Amino acid sequence: MFAVRGAARAWLLLCACSACGDEEPSEPYPIGMIDGGMMDAALPPVDASMDASSPPDAGDAGGPSCSTGSLDIATVTETFLNPLEPLALSLRNEGASLGWVALENGKGRAFTRWFGSSGDTLDTPQVADLAKQSEPAIAATGSGFVSLSSDDVAGRLQLRARSTDTTGVLIDVEPKQLTNDAEDNRAPVLATGADGNVVALWTARSPSTRAKTMLLDQAGNALGVAHDIPEVGALLGRAALSPMGAGYLLAWVDAAGRRVHVQRLDKAGLPVGASSQDDAEGGARGNLDLAFTDQGGALVFDVLVDGARPEVRVRTFDLSGVATSSEQNLTRYPDTGMRPSLVALRGGYVLAYRSAQAPEQQLRLALLDGRGAPITAAKVTTLTSLDLPLVMRASPDGEEVFLSWLDQLPESNGYQLQRTWIHCD
Repeated sequence: MFAVRGAARAWLLLCACSACGDEEPSEPYPIGMIDGGMMDAALPPVDASMDASSPPDAGDAGGPSCSTGSLDIATVTETFLNPLEPLALSLRNEGASLGWVALENGKGRAFTRWFGSSGDTLDTPQVADLAKQSEPAIAATGSGFVSLSSDDVAGRLQLRARSTDTTGVLIDVEPKQLTNDAEDNRAPVLATGADGNVVALWTARSPSTRAKTMLLDQAGNALGVAHDIPEVGALLGRAALSPMGAGYLLAWVDAAGRRVHVQRLDKAGLPVGASSQDDAEGGARGNLDLAFTDQGGALVFDVLVDGARPEVRVRTFDLSGVATSSEQNLTRYPDTGMRPSLVALRGGYVLAYRSAQAPEQQLRLALLDGRGAPITAAKVTTLTSLDLPLVMRASPDGEEVFLSWLDQLPESNGYQLQRTWIHCD
């Protein structure tokens, strides 16, 4: 799949939970043997009994001490899922809040489900009226979760927020309407900053497209008015937003040139300095993700090479939003990659992506060191579809990762939403 870089500093391995199931668990998918044939010969295959703690020369990058096991994959729902809608996900140490859109009577409905790390679940439908809802986003706060969707209100798409407590119980009887104007407000993303507040970013269309940000409190209430981000116009896909130091880093793909851009934001969501273009050759597909620690971060995105081959690329950044590495390809031939999702973990990163690994399509995990260089990779499960939503997030304590994805039902026009917990010590 890719050559492993020498002197990798952040040695990571995933150990998967075998008893985290809730409803409708499927048969476990063993990943006891990392795909040694896809690694550089200098790095031997890793088996399930191997202690994966940091080697003596790993320095202060560190890494968890855990081994691969079997993944308990369960179906969340198969109820009229809309494959064009993104998935939303955010984690606290107590559990995860997952959001999706299903069709009811021809209208989109945004739902969330809370998954406790001990295996309990709670449905919290976000339906408070008859509006058509789309494009969910979720952020964890100090008091629970804030969710956002783009709701059809009187023929215009407006952003409305709802809050739940730490166990997913819906707090708002009526949603908080954040926008009420003549524009179509679309593609929201959320990120919780170091100060505990939440920045919401979205695009407004009427008739031209521009990005806006708004600062919210932990309950989803607006703290002031919306502000324009002048350099962001029409997007391909959704933007990615991550806390970075005391502020945030924003990344997006412009719809016209299919190039990747980044913009530093302050703690209120206002732009700091000019944006930069941070991809090497264009052809970005519009799927990207950011993950930061207190040392720096990484950006992953997928590109289409020669109009045919999808690949996943990565760049790393310092805490001022300046790139610290050149662009690297994480899916070397014969591997392909699309729909990447990234989390920071123990000084490095865990990447999930969809791959066409002959003779089958796969959902895969890759481990990257702190410089974004690949260490190893493993198959999670086979897939029937490649270009469908995928999302992964890590708990603040870095001990659990929650992964969810949409897939097409075999021999059917329907879809299923699946999920799994991944645990590390």
